[in-house]
Amino acid sequence: MDGIQHSETNYGIFASNSSKDQGKFKYIQSLGERMLQQGVPASAVIDMIDSENMSKIKELIKNAEALQQQQKAQQTQQEQQQEAAIEKAKIDMIEEGLNRTDYNKEQDRVKDIRVAEIQALGRAQDPVDIIDQSKLALEDKKLDLKEKELSQKQLADDESANIDREKIQSNENIEQMKIKAGAYKPSSK
Repeated sequence: MDGIQHSETNYGIFASNSSKDQGKFKYIQSLGERMLQQGVPASAVIDMIDSENMSKIKELIKNAEALQQQQKAQQTQQEQQQEAAIEKAKIDMIEEGLNRTDYNKEQDRVKDIRVAEIQALGRAQDPVDIIDQSKLALEDKKLDLKEKELSQKQLADDESANIDREKIQSNENIEQMKIKAGAYKPSSK
C-alpha cells in the first residue's frame, strides 16, 4: 500500500466525541428551522440534519449562506433595476410632456404665422380692396393736379391783375400828364 495515496483520501470515517457532537447536532437542527424562515432552501437544511459529520455540516452551512447572499444580491439588483426603470419611466413621461408642450407651442406659433400670412394675402389680393385702393390713388392724383392747376391759375391771375394795375396806373399817369400838359399848353385860338 502506498501511504501518500491514502493520506489525502476521504473515506467518510470521522473520529468524534459523541456527547459534544450530539449537542452540536441538536443546535444545528434548531438552526435549520430559522434558516428555512430566512430563505435557505429546504434541501440544504435537510442535508445538514442528515449529515453526521460536523465538517460536512459546516460546508453545507457555508454553501447555504453563499447561496442566500447571492439571492439577496440578485434581489437587491432586481429592486435597483426596477427602481431605475420606474425613474426612467417618470423622466421619460416628464420629457414627453415637455416635448408635447414645446411641440404644441411651436405648432401654435406656426399656425399664427400662417393665419397672418393668409390674412395679409387675402387683403392684398381682394379685388374690391385693390379697386378701392386704385380709386383712392387716382382721386388723390386728380386732387393734386387740380391744386396745381388752381395754384398756376392763381399765379396767372395775380400776374394778370398786376399787369392790369400797372396798365391802369400807367394810363392814370398818362392822363395826369396830359392834364398837366394841357394846363400848361398855350391856347391856340
